[in-house]
Amino acid sequence: MTDNPNKKTFWDKIHIDPTMLLILLALLVYSALVIWSASGQDIGMMERKIGQIAMGLVVMVVMAQIPPRVYEGWAPYLYIICIILLVAVDAFGAISKGAQRWLDLGIVRFQPSE
Repeated sequence: MTDNPNKKTFWDKIHIDPTMLLILLALLVYSALVIWSASGQDIGMMERKIGQIAMGLVVMVVMAQIPPRVYEGWAPYLYIICIILLVAVDAFGAISKGAQRWLDLGIVRFQPSE
C-alpha cells in the first residue's frame, strides 16, 4: 500500500508550518513566563497575556487562509493607510512618557509605527 501523494495533511489545509508554529509557541510560553515572573506573579496580568496570545493565534490562522495574491492586491492601499496613520500621529498623537507615538481612538490606543 502506498500513501496518496496528493492527500493534504491538516497542516497543509490550514497553511501553517508546524515547525514554525512549535517555535512560535515556545517563544510565546517563554515570554508569558517572563512577564509573569517580572510582574510579581500577578495572575490578572497573566490572564490578559494568555488572552492576547490566544487572540493573536486565531488572527494568525485566519490570515493564513487568505491567498498571498490577495495581500499583493491590498499592498498599495495598506501602504497609503500606514502613511496616513504615521502623519496622524504627528498631527493628533497622544503624548505618553514624553514621546508622541500613540493614536488615541477613544476605546483603543495604538502605535502605528509598530
